[in-house]
Amino acid sequence: MGAFGQIANENYSNIDLNKIFKKIFSKEDIEKYIIESIAMDLYYSGTTGNGKLLQTDTAKEQGLGLPYSKKTILFKEDKNQPTNRVTLRDTGEFDYSMYVDAGNLFADIKADFEKNGSNIYDNFKHMFKSFSDFENSVLTLRKNRFLVLLSDYVIISLQKELIKIHTK
Repeated sequence: MGAFGQIANENYSNIDLNKIFKKIFSKEDIEKYIIESIAMDLYYSGTTGNGKLLQTDTAKEQGLGLPYSKKTILFKEDKNQPTNRVTLRDTGEFDYSMYVDAGNLFADIKADFEKNGSNIYDNFKHMFKSFSDFENSVLTLRKNRFLVLLSDYVIISLQKELIKIHTK
C-alpha cells in the first residue's frame, strides 16, 4: 500500500458518514434554506419541485384554465392574495409546518398537509396518483436550489467536519 493509502486507512477508517450527514442536515441554516426555497418556489411560481404547475380539482372541472375555482379566486381577491397561481399559503400554516427530518446520508422534508379537517392533497387528486406522489412533488427542491444546497451548504459543512476529524 502506498503512503497515501496507509495514512487514509489509519486516520479515516472510523469516520461515520451517517453521523456527519445527520449533523449537517440538522443545522438550522440548512433547514432554513430548504424550507424557504420550497415555500418561495410554491408561492412565486405555483409549481412543485418537480415542475408541476398546480391546479385545483375544482378549477380543472370548471375548464377555464385557471389555477383556482371561480369561488376561490373571489375569496383570495378579498384577502389580497395571488389568484394567478396556487401558492399553498392561504394562512401560512403549511409553510410553518415544514421541517427537515435528518437521516443517515439523506434528509426528508416533511410538512403537515391537514387543513380545516381535510388534507390539502384532496384538492389535487387529478394531478397526482397518490398522497405520497403529491407530498414528494411539493416537498422537493428544484434542481438549481438542490445544487446551491450542495455547493454552498453541504460540501462546506462536510469539509469542516472532516477537517475537525483530521486535526484531532
